[in-house]
Formats: sequence, C-alpha cells, structure tokens
Amino acid sequence: MTRTPNGIYMDPDSGLVFSPVHFTWMDTDHPAGTPRQGYPVEIQALWYAALVILATVDREENRTQWQQLSARVKSSIVNLFWNDDLGFLADCLHASTGESAGQAVADDALRPNQLLAITLGAVDDPLICRRMLSACEQLLVPGGIRSLADQPVNYPIEIVHRDQIIYNPHQPYQGPSAKPGSFVTAAPAGTRHWPGCPAVCICWNADAWAISRKSWMVTPRILHAAAMPRPGGQVNC
Repeated sequence: MTRTPNGIYMDPDSGLVFSPVHFTWMDTDHPAGTPRQGYPVEIQALWYAALVILATVDREENRTQWQQLSARVKSSIVNLFWNDDLGFLADCLHASTGESAGQAVADDALRPNQLLAITLGAVDDPLICRRMLSACEQLLVPGGIRSLADQPVNYPIEIVHRDQIIYNPHQPYQGPSAKPGSFVTAAPAGTRHWPGCPAVCICWNADAWAISRKSWMVTPRILHAAAMPRPGGQVNC
C-alpha cells in the first residue's frame, strides 16, 4: 500500500500501520505529553476492523486479499503486543520511520487503549481477553477510566519541556492516588470517558458477544463484572 503524504504506512511484514508522532488521540505537542510514534495498539485494532469490513463490502474479486490481510494483522497484534508475563497488551510498539513492527520495541505501560482490540475482535482468545480485562480493572474510577496505571514501567518515555525532563520516566503516573474510587485529573494519567465505552466483555455465548460488540454505550463498570466468572466457566456480560 502507498505511504500517505503525512507519513502513515503499512508495514508489509506484519500488516500493521505505522503512525508518526502526534497522530493518535493521546498525543499532544509542546511538549509531547505521550509520544507514541510507531505502532499504537488502538490504531491496529481499528485497522483490523476496517479490513474485516472491506472483506465484506468490497467487490467479490477483492475480498480474499482483505481476508488474508486482516488475518495477518490479527496474528501480528497477539504476537507482537501481548505480554504474557504482565497479562496485557503493550500500548505501543515504538519505532522510527522505516522500522518494521518486528523491529519495534514494545512498551509496558498499562493503558485502556488495548480494550479496542477486544471490542473490535482483533483479540478473541478467551484467556487473553480475560487477563486483559482483569489487568484493566485497576484503571477504573467513578464515571471513567484512567489513561495510565499507577505502576512503574521498564520502558521509559522522557517528556522534555524547555530542555528539562518534567517527571520520572520510569514512574510516569502523575495522579494523586491509585486507590479504587479515586478521581484523577493529572495529564499523563487523566480520567477519560470514551475509552470506557469499548470496554465490553468477551462471552462464550456467540449471540451475547455479537450484541456486546455493537454496544458502544457501556460503562467502564462492565470490566469489573466481566472479570468475574460465572458458574460453568462463562464470563459475565
């Protein structure tokens, strides 16, 4: 696929989409509050969903290529983003322009962006989904969801303003408290509302899962219920 004039392109090996700096919903400038140049996880989930749609609505002769590409993207998301030790997806595969997703460095920041991968079907392994939802529980606050967990990270992202690092890059969370129920407003870990909407749970029941994927007006509290197994091994929805 052709690179866009502003530097967006698809990595041919993984099928994932490269995003230049300041191109996602979390990016700010002057200074860059959350630099995420490379392969942000929510961009890949949205890309996968777009490919699935193309495989359905495009001309019959084109559908196979979209099906194959969507399958490659889905596989790459799990293979490159999933951290089995931590139990959640990396928020971004950090890379410079021209670097493939396989060459990128996965961070270990726990953020809610990964929930789009469940909502849009890019990750559908029941065990992985359950662990992701369980990990994201600590992000919940009344009426919203934190954009960052209060825990140290091994992959530091330095935020520089006027030639000075403005906070500890190994402890980037800047909220006042990580206790459940606290309300956070500080920028690097601000409370957001819209990321909670795609926090729908995965279900063993196909009909319930189909319904849940269509519901974007779901409160973040569903995460708490989703992590609680029902009798018989089902996950709550």
